[in-house]
Formats: sequence, structure tokens, C-alpha cells
Amino acid sequence: MVNTNPFHMSKEMMDSLLDDYEHRVKRIIENYGDRPDFPNVERYKITKDELEDYLFDYQAILDSEGTERSRYTIGGIIIIIPIVVLAFLYPVNKMPFGQWTMLLAILAGLFLWGAYTFLRKMLLKMRIEKLNKRNANVRQYVEDILAYHKA
Repeated sequence: MVNTNPFHMSKEMMDSLLDDYEHRVKRIIENYGDRPDFPNVERYKITKDELEDYLFDYQAILDSEGTERSRYTIGGIIIIIPIVVLAFLYPVNKMPFGQWTMLLAILAGLFLWGAYTFLRKMLLKMRIEKLNKRNANVRQYVEDILAYHKA
């Protein structure tokens, strides 16, 4: 019987949508967990709940960055802020740097966007480092799982 539901997704489609850090690690455990040479949770002195919490928190940190679309939307807004400010402060024929004013405003906006992006990435890195320090055993277990999968 063919499913005619337009919102139905095959397992392959769901897997491609859920290809984030948390689901990738869980899928590796699910696929290779019964092998004798696979990293064992008990050897790292962690529980399944600690692993679940770590993966959830790690994924939440990664997801806090937003989608690519939202990042570019924010970037576009940040870039036009200096242009809008100058447009409200000065009439067109009395711009402070003449014909170069808008170009300088765009460059200022690009600088602001770069600073925002740098700060956002730095904050993301700090949050991940803090999570990894609190959960050193779990982090090591996850790294060993990912290394096992690559090997």
C-alpha cells in the first residue's frame, strides 16, 4: 500500500534531516554498540543518562547559533544599521563624507557584522569548553565513539 500522506517522510529522509551531532553519535552507538571492540560506557564510568544529557546540552549549544537563514538575516540587518542611521541623521546632499558616505557606512556595517560573528563564535566555543570541562569522561567517550566510526 502506497502512503498518500504529503507529510509522510521515509526513514532516509528523516535520517538526512536529523543528521546533527546528537543523532549522529546515537546512530553510531546503535549501529556498532554490540561489537566487542566498541568503546564501552561502563569503562568510562558514566551512565546512559549522563551521555544523553551531555549530547542534549551539546546539541542545544550548537542549535543556539540558529539556522543559516537566520544568521544571514541578522547579518543583513546589522550591515544596514549604519546606512539607516546616516539616512536619518543627514540629508542626502549633506552627507559627512560626500559620495563616499554610503560606501563607508556599508564597510562599517560589514565590520559590525564581523564583530558580531566573532563574538557569537567565541561565546559558542566558551560554552562548549565549559560543558566539556564539566563532563570530561563523557566527552572522552564521545570522542572515542567518533574515532571508532572513522577507523
